Amino acid sequence: MRTLQIIRLTIIPPQGCESVLSGGEDPCLVDLRLTSGVYRGKKGFTLVEVMVSMLLFALFIGGALGLLSQTMQSHYLVRDRTEATNLAWSRVERASNIEFTALSELAESGTRINRSGLPDAEGEFLRTTIITPLSGALDAVQIRVEVLNLNRRRGDFSGSPEVIETILSHVLRLPGDGS
Repeated sequence: MRTLQIIRLTIIPPQGCESVLSGGEDPCLVDLRLTSGVYRGKKGFTLVEVMVSMLLFALFIGGALGLLSQTMQSHYLVRDRTEATNLAWSRVERASNIEFTALSELAESGTRINRSGLPDAEGEFLRTTIITPLSGALDAVQIRVEVLNLNRRRGDFSGSPEVIETILSHVLRLPGDGS
């Protein structure tokens, strides 16, 4: 149910507006006509202005959060790929520091490792080390290390691995040789 409210408005004219000028319009009425319906001289914002500013602010914040999300995903991807490369280099370095005859013991296929390069069933990386004897070369092997990081979105090891390859050869050292 709607109710009709009657508002009584009493206008007190400013000085000099009490009488109507002869032969023309009342200057006070002209002034009232020009300012009626316009929100002049008042302080504050209208509801429409507030709603538009809130919409613009929400769009700005939404865009900033989207940009932040993309930046964080890129950061994690680059960090994991860099770590995978370092783990592969670490494995190659280990191979270069063990006895040449024991290199075949480093061969592995799909070993889950942690960020320290140690085998771990819950590791975030998957490492494969391939030791291939080179044909025609006397005591030389090719070592290929592939490290794949865990895809955080899918929860699997998909994507391209970081690959490091090198060739090691057996060098005989003479007694007293410091190299």
